[in-house]
Amino acid sequence: MILVPRWIRSCVSTVFFFPALLSFSPASRATIRYEVSLAHPESHLFRVAMRIPDVSGEVVVQLP
Repeated sequence: MILVPRWIRSCVSTVFFFPALLSFSPASRATIRYEVSLAHPESHLFRVAMRIPDVSGEVVVQLP
């Protein structure tokens, strides 16, 4: 029986199983369209509309 150090087993596991995990994750692609309007420039307010096609479930939007 050959004893293999734990760190080598860990590296081998990572090399073989990490790509497999990535192949099972769903691809996330979306063409997000924005429409910006400044209908009343004197108010200094912008109207922004964001359209995300084929949305199912919840979308979380975060602004800085």
